[in-house]
Amino acid sequence: MLTDEGEEIFGFGIDEEVSIHERLITKEALEFLEKNYDTFISSVDYGRDVDCVGLDELYDSYLKQIEG
Repeated sequence: MLTDEGEEIFGFGIDEEVSIHERLITKEALEFLEKNYDTFISSVDYGRDVDCVGLDELYDSYLKQIEG
């Protein structure tokens, strides 16, 4: 779900200085984030490293919603 620029940035390595913005993700990724960001971010445990457990399920649910 990354653009070419996003892939390039990801290839350099991700740390706390990297932020996701529109130029780094595809239109599909942006639509997903706009609809699901609050749900995902509210499930993150900031006492530990950010863990993307559940993100696949959230994305699958999103796909089912848009496919009707």
